[in-house]
Amino acid sequence: MSQKNTNKIFNQLFLLENLTTNTTLDKFSTGKIYSLNPTGAMVITLPDPVAGWNARFVVETTASQITLSGSSNIVGLIFGTDGGAGSSQTLNGFGAGADEVRTVPLSSFLSDNLEIVSTDSAFVVMGRASSSAGLEFA
Repeated sequence: MSQKNTNKIFNQLFLLENLTTNTTLDKFSTGKIYSLNPTGAMVITLPDPVAGWNARFVVETTASQITLSGSSNIVGLIFGTDGGAGSSQTLNGFGAGADEVRTVPLSSFLSDNLEIVSTDSAFVVMGRASSSAGLEFA
């Protein structure tokens, strides 16, 4: 009796999209991994916050500044694996969140990445960078 490959049922590929130029995402751009590989400076405009919207962004170049731009409610943490202080941005009664997260040319590294999940009013960012200076809130 031959055995069927049941992995086809449970194995799911991630949706990967390569971005090389300025891009505006919408609420239907959720659930993807975006590979960021511009030849020059690039701006990615996030949609208005929608509860549950999510995406992962992976840096594929170190020479260009890449900016993720949205409403003024981008909050979260960026951890540097070099032992540096990293970066954080909070949203509380004392101030608003940032309106951008960006790479720092020549301080960011290949595979630095950001995961973003949206509530109905803010984007929550969890970033991992090889250098604490490679990704920053602005």
